[in-house]
Amino acid sequence: MEHEQPMIAFSDATMRFGRKTPLGDGRKTVLDQVNLDVPAGRIVCLLGPSGCGKTTMVNLVMGDRKSTRLNSSHRSQS
Repeated sequence: MEHEQPMIAFSDATMRFGRKTPLGDGRKTVLDQVNLDVPAGRIVCLLGPSGCGKTTMVNLVMGDRKSTRLNSSHRSQS
């Protein structure tokens, strides 16, 4: 059986909002080293409390935001 590349894959995705200044780091970490592999044809549901990063993860998948740190990302071109 051939190993297929996932439709969506994140490795160590980190996302911070805010600013880092010489006086301090005011950034809030919303995603911290998140790993996600979604095979083609699978349905995924993100569950969690308000403010936990669900919308941020969807925005990363859709390409609406760039991760503060993202080692890999694969998206289907179909």
